Amino acid sequence: MREQLKGKKIIYQLFLERKRLVYEPLQLQFKKVKNENTKVSVSVPKKRVALAVNRNRLKRQMREAIRRNSEI
Repeated sequence: MREQLKGKKIIYQLFLERKRLVYEPLQLQFKKVKNENTKVSVSVPKKRVALAVNRNRLKRQMREAIRRNSEI
């Protein structure tokens, strides 16, 4: 999945220059880079969704939705 953000340096830059959408319990953070695809980070806080199984499922579903609609 090329849209996913990875690496400490990139994540740190994302938190400095990010655009953020919050729809409880999800937080979607993204950064637009010229001449590249939009890169996305999805997080689900433990405070809102207690069980890790449910948090991971939400994140998987969001990443899949982003992947399927990335051509739009």
